[in-house]
Amino acid sequence: MIGQFSPPKAFTFDPSQDEPLILAWHFFGYSRFYEIFIGVAELACALLILFPRTRTIAAVCLFPITLNITVVNFAFDISAQNYSLLLTVMCGLLLWVDRKKLCGLLAK
Repeated sequence: MIGQFSPPKAFTFDPSQDEPLILAWHFFGYSRFYEIFIGVAELACALLILFPRTRTIAAVCLFPITLNITVVNFAFDISAQNYSLLLTVMCGLLLWVDRKKLCGLLAK
């Protein structure tokens, strides 16, 4: 089966022995729906970011996703911390560039 997280196998939960990465991987691997949902959302936003007309809405949708992934990576000491932080900052910069447009929408 294709996916980032391996399906949970025989796993005995022992918080005193298990590394945070292993716990996080089993947690996220438990729900195939969640894995597919996040993957499709990231892919859809990535495609929308390619086009100037849809870039702002893509960044608005993608920022909370990348922020969540970054927080999980730091909280569970997952090695992709710098990469996810870079993607979150880049998405934040896209929002910063369009801040006047976004503030105008929120002010109405």
